[in-house]
Amino acid sequence: MKSFKQYILEQNEGVNLYRYDTEELSPKTKGFDFDDDYNSSSEGEMKGKIVNRKGLFAAPIHEAVPYVAGRKTPFIFTIPAGSKRGTIYFEKRNKKQIESQRPIEHQFHSSQGFKQIPTGEYFAETETTPTPRSKRVVKNPLELIGEHHEIKWVDSLDPVRRKYEKNDDKSVNVTVNGV
Repeated sequence: MKSFKQYILEQNEGVNLYRYDTEELSPKTKGFDFDDDYNSSSEGEMKGKIVNRKGLFAAPIHEAVPYVAGRKTPFIFTIPAGSKRGTIYFEKRNKKQIESQRPIEHQFHSSQGFKQIPTGEYFAETETTPTPRSKRVVKNPLELIGEHHEIKWVDSLDPVRRKYEKNDDKSVNVTVNGV
């Protein structure tokens, strides 16, 4: 079975990349700690020399749209290996907060200084500006998410998280945000 990393690496050659942010984008505002293999502290254990790199993350649209809900909004994203359409689980109590989000869509192309790092994500350490047709304000986050993935509302994400933690089925890739 393929890992999530293998899936991302196979799906993303010469692609359009997206970010969804609540404010105008500044390409060099954040620093991220990475080890020699570009593993970040958000992904667990880091090994070797730790380097702080300033730059920008972006992803293909089907991987980026869950973040229109807000970067701090908890969700679980499941996607069958080899697919670009998955299911995103949100807690019912967050629906109004998600609907109130007005993120700005920033578009890039992988050739704009983005390098696919070993985790499968794209990262640009160079000054990077969005493409000219970018900077669209997303007025209906749930509609945009629904164009790319199924949305399921649950009372709590904990049972969903536990279900996928126990599941050894590598045919489904799982991303957990804030749970």
